[in-house]
Amino acid sequence: MGRRNDTVPLELQGQTLYVIRDLESALRNISQMVKKLVIWADALCVNQTDLSERAAQVRLMGDIYRDANHILIWIGSMQEDGVLALDFIETLGNAYYDLESVDAAVDFINNRDIPQLLFDRGWTAVAQMLKRPWWTRIWTLQEAGLAREVSMDASTVPLKLEIKPDIKDVITAAITKTEAVELLKLLSLCRAFAAKDALDKIYACIDLAKPIPVFKIDYVTPSNQVYLKFVVAYISYSKSLSILKEAGRNVSAQDADNQLPSWVPNWTNTDYRSLLTGEGYHAAKDTEPRYSVLGNRLAVKGLLFECIETVELPGDNALVNWSKSALSGQSAVYDSMGIPQVQAYFRAFFTGKHPETQGRLDPKDTSFYSPAISFCTFLSADEEISSLLPQEIGVFATQSAMPLAQAILVFMLQQDDPDVPKAYWEWEAETKRNETRDMGLVHFSFKLGAARNSSFIMTSSGYMGLAPKWTQVGDQVCVLPGCCVPVVLRYTEGCYSLVGECFVLGLMDGEMLSGSNWEAQLRDFDIL
Repeated sequence: MGRRNDTVPLELQGQTLYVIRDLESALRNISQMVKKLVIWADALCVNQTDLSERAAQVRLMGDIYRDANHILIWIGSMQEDGVLALDFIETLGNAYYDLESVDAAVDFINNRDIPQLLFDRGWTAVAQMLKRPWWTRIWTLQEAGLAREVSMDASTVPLKLEIKPDIKDVITAAITKTEAVELLKLLSLCRAFAAKDALDKIYACIDLAKPIPVFKIDYVTPSNQVYLKFVVAYISYSKSLSILKEAGRNVSAQDADNQLPSWVPNWTNTDYRSLLTGEGYHAAKDTEPRYSVLGNRLAVKGLLFECIETVELPGDNALVNWSKSALSGQSAVYDSMGIPQVQAYFRAFFTGKHPETQGRLDPKDTSFYSPAISFCTFLSADEEISSLLPQEIGVFATQSAMPLAQAILVFMLQQDDPDVPKAYWEWEAETKRNETRDMGLVHFSFKLGAARNSSFIMTSSGYMGLAPKWTQVGDQVCVLPGCCVPVVLRYTEGCYSLVGECFVLGLMDGEMLSGSNWEAQLRDFDIL
């Protein structure tokens, strides 16, 4: 629906209620099409001012959407562009689904006049439609995901959204996971969604995963306390501390995050982006957490790795600064893994994953050099070519960045690693055959957010990686049993604060727990 502060009066059984304008518009249009129909709309059917009733009804929301004969998604009156947008979506959807294979899909795209297609007025109409508030609301997950049958409406133009059986199976599987850890993934993915109430960021996701028995929906208790209760319940139920990767804060900042303990995620902070997906990382192997909760404090046992000695902050020239810090040392070998330093740098930048497949990189896999070379070559190109870059890459393609990118590329080619020139010449040959130089560029650009939102770090013995942008020299890298990734802690005033998750190359697969006496090295961390 629409903006919550955009309300109009609605007469209902002799009473005047104020509802959002789009709800009034939807009811008015439906009443003109159907004379008699039973409709359930949460804004009308749930007393939003009675917090106890609201909590009771929210517990039933999933069942309501599952049992409804039909879900109508009203995205608001859009007039002519609304008609065009829905027609355009329907046409593309039918054409795409009718294709029988990936090869057929590629042929379909290649046989189209791409420039003309990209500037088709239908795309503009779709873009305007996707800017509507409905797409950003957290409850849309249940509205569309749990429904038997869905249709989308814009003014008097309906579009039935038929979810094909094979796609339906995928969606159903995605939102009915039996493991609690999937709830954490869902919460992370939906962090940017909007919610009228801060607690809805949790409640809207709970019904899409296996519920945590000891956690109850509650709108009476203040949100900070509910967030704390939720984390404690999640840790207890999942026997995992991996939820800590969603927490952490800028300890020196005076913001809303500081109203919570640093180890409790603030789900209303839509600017927070998890550095790591958590999937594929096993910093603590399959251990269980050793912890206790004392009020706002998390007492946990863990392993202290090393202090952080170098911090390169994010920014427009971050990649260049990171490269200088990582590659300007005397050693050409990354000692912990016995691989060339330049290879270690790109592995750290890619957080140990292949930029295209997003799978964990095999220790002997050097195929990620190709997109890295592609990126540096593009930034070394002239202004005309740079103007064709996607926006997220184009911000780096400035006059000052181009010579620096050339320097990085030259440095790579000068390193004592035979895989670098090999990858370069293979890339050259492939791009000439394809008459394009964008191989791997999109996948590499996906990682560029790290250069804007993370800091490059090096520890006292030369381990390198990425950490939250507010990380400081002197912060400590630790591995906690039960947590899939290492964390950065800061000691202040007699206790620790959680700065956030981190990626440290050579520490992501249980290396600190590989010895027989690692338990003897455990120490206590009191985190507030």
